[in-house]
Amino acid sequence: MVYVGLIVDMIKKYGASIGEFIDKLNEQKIVQLEEVSSQPSNKSRMGLIWRRHRQALVRKCHYLFDIQRNNIANGLGGHFLGKTA
Repeated sequence: MVYVGLIVDMIKKYGASIGEFIDKLNEQKIVQLEEVSSQPSNKSRMGLIWRRHRQALVRKCHYLFDIQRNNIANGLGGHFLGKTA
């Protein structure tokens, strides 16, 4: 019975501080897990931004090629019209 009373007294005396320490460790683990879980989303977000950037460049290149083709067609058309007249 003496040992049971001693254990109960120790739990009463040190239980709160041990509980706070364990809570602190759990909070640190949660913060670390949140950081790790947010990393893939950051990478995927950067991948999407990069992909959109590349798609915009492709659209601009198509636009420039269309302009160049139209300029060449207009230049050749005017050249042939000048020779036939």
